[in-house]
Amino acid sequence: VLALAVLGVPGPRVLDAMSGSGVRTLRYVLEGGASFVLANELMEGEHPLEANLAPLVADGRCNVSHSDAIDLYLRGKLDGTRFDMVDVDAFGTGQPHLSEAWYALKAGGLLYICATDSLTTKGENPHKAWSGYAATAQSFPACNEQGLRLVVATAFREAAARNLHAAPVFSYFHRPSSTF
Repeated sequence: VLALAVLGVPGPRVLDAMSGSGVRTLRYVLEGGASFVLANELMEGEHPLEANLAPLVADGRCNVSHSDAIDLYLRGKLDGTRFDMVDVDAFGTGQPHLSEAWYALKAGGLLYICATDSLTTKGENPHKAWSGYAATAQSFPACNEQGLRLVVATAFREAAARNLHAAPVFSYFHRPSSTF
């Protein structure tokens, strides 16, 4: 919700690429003023997403999909479907999303990235740090800052590779959940 306030676009359209139970989608519409959210969650069946979002779907403020998030990003490249904000909450490394999510984002939009891969970013999985972030990581007292820098730098590099400009709005590490 804070990210939408910072974005400052009236009635933004949001892609919640990995929605889980849909709590963020609900908040984006009810508290953040989003005019529409595409809530995507790969899991189907006995999952609370559709039930939680049924009122928003009924009034046209939300759609639910069960696609691979990367397929949705690439669909944006192919058919021009773009969003004011793309929420990428990858449970684990955000790296695959740092490259492809740009395709679903409107010019001037906000790519909101979360990653929980602190083992990699603090140097305990060197192969994954190198393959995912093109960097080496070491365990030291400021390794959480290192993790934030790896995620932000990778997003910058991927934006530049697509001839886009990126500027950080905020970054944060939450120690209890190891979330960047």
